[in-house]
Formats: sequence, C-alpha cells, structure tokens
Amino acid sequence: MSIKLLFKLLGIISLIAVLMVSNAQAQKRKGDFGPFRKHKPQSKKKDKNLIRFENTQWWLGAKFGGNLTQAKPFERFTPFSSTSNFNPDFYNKQYQDFRPAGAFSGFVITFFHRGFSASLQPNYRRHRFLFSNDYEWLDLSNPNLNLTLNYQYAQSLDYIDIPLLFRYDILRSKLRPFVQLGGYYGQLINANLTLERTGIDRASGSTSPISEPELEVGNPNYFIKTSLGLLGGIGVNYDVGNVRLSLEANYRYGMNNLANAQNRYLDNRLASIGYAPDNVKLRSFEISLSCLFPMRFLISKNFKSVD
Repeated sequence: MSIKLLFKLLGIISLIAVLMVSNAQAQKRKGDFGPFRKHKPQSKKKDKNLIRFENTQWWLGAKFGGNLTQAKPFERFTPFSSTSNFNPDFYNKQYQDFRPAGAFSGFVITFFHRGFSASLQPNYRRHRFLFSNDYEWLDLSNPNLNLTLNYQYAQSLDYIDIPLLFRYDILRSKLRPFVQLGGYYGQLINANLTLERTGIDRASGSTSPISEPELEVGNPNYFIKTSLGLLGGIGVNYDVGNVRLSLEANYRYGMNNLANAQNRYLDNRLASIGYAPDNVKLRSFEISLSCLFPMRFLISKNFKSVD
C-alpha cells in the first residue's frame, strides 16, 4: 500500500515537471516564451508583463528531515484492575517525551508570488515514541516475597502525510528568512509495537532476574487511519545559482485522537500483558532540508531563474 502511494506521488510530480518543461519548449519555438522571458537590461522602464512574470515562480524539489515526537495522553486505559488499590492512576503508563528520533522524506511543490508562497509537501514519515509500565505483586503476609515487572514499549507510526503551508519571505535577497503556517492531513500506512520485559522474581524464595526476548508486533488496527493537525515554523532559503536550498524548523500540533476505541482490547496477547492504547494526540518538532528547482526563467546571458 505505501509503495503504491509513493509511486503515484512520484508519477504525478514527474508528470507535472515534464508537462511544464515541454510546454515551455513549445512556446519558445513559437516565440511565446511561456515560463521563459527575454530580459532587456538596456530598458529603463520594465514592461508590465515582465514585472508580473518576475514576481511569480514555481519551485519543484525534494525534502528530507528528522522529527522528535511527544505523545500527549488525555484519557488513560488498562485491561487490569486492582483488588487493593482503587487509585485510577495506579496503572498509568509513563511516557518519555521527544525520543527516539523519527524521519521523513518527500516532495515539494511551491507557488511563489510577491513574497508569499503556497507549498504542498507530500511525504512519507515515521513518528516514534516510548512509554513504560511497572507492575508489582507481593505477599501481604510476607512482603519479602514479591514480583516486579517492567514493560518498555516503543511505538512507531508510519504515515503518508500531506501538509499545505503558507509562507512569507521576510527578505528578498540571496539569503531569505521566512515564516510559515499551515495544516496537514495524514493517512496511516503501518504501525509497529516493540516490547521489552524485565523484572525481578523474589516470590520463589530466591532472587531471580527476569529478562525475556524482545517482542515486535504489528498493531495498525489499534489506531485510526487519519491524522489531522496544524504546523508552523521558521526557516531560511539560500540560492546557489538557480538551485534553492531551504532549511526549516517546524512544530506540529496534532488535533485528533489517534487511538481506535473499538479495537482497544483487540489482541488478547497484548491485553494479557497490560497493553491497551491510551487516547493520545501527537506533538512533534521537525527539522528538514529541501533542494528546489525553478520552473520559470529569464532568457539572458546567464539564463537566470525568476526569484
């Protein structure tokens, strides 16, 4: 499923680029330069069409980066109940914020006009976060007889992600800082849960460490298929000839609950070890680098791109 979607996105973007270049070449042969305009440096007063042309640009390129994710639970669940401790927080999971790192890569299609840009950035991304739970059993008549277990979980979520960003260039120079704001829609492709279980057994009369092999389980059915949110950030563009490098940092604010309430106790194996996903929303920081190519040029000695 994910590979098919990636190939579709690649095909669409490649087709757009081919059509734009082919159209430009056809118009150039006819004398109508389309995405190419003749530059006349000797003219003191620029033609209005040339001014409009210089204020507009299409950019096409690739993007990759990394992210750090925070899972924010707002409602807790567990398959266990205690016969002696009725505190509702007794079985709460402990989440570790912004670790480990995830990654993403994709394409960028940007329309620029007079300092403002609209940018569509389809990508494949992975969010990762950690949480844990501790359990203890003891003999009330002899507290020295006890059993402690620690469960360490690592959850990964893979999405086809489609952000739409609106950007403003603070400066129009070779080095261009910018601010941006937008939203995103994500489609869940896959999910994996890794469990590591350790502990100490003192219930048998001696002290014995417990260490079991790592368990990895695919659990996409525990999560809904869509992810919605807002994102915003800052960045800087740097032009190298007709190629533009873009470095940006964004914060993503997930708005919907990702847990699938109907499937919370779907797998008896996971329920028996205490796993039931909490209702969570994701927050994440991300840093990315893009390499962009212009689609419109001025015909001059240096064949300069419109910026």
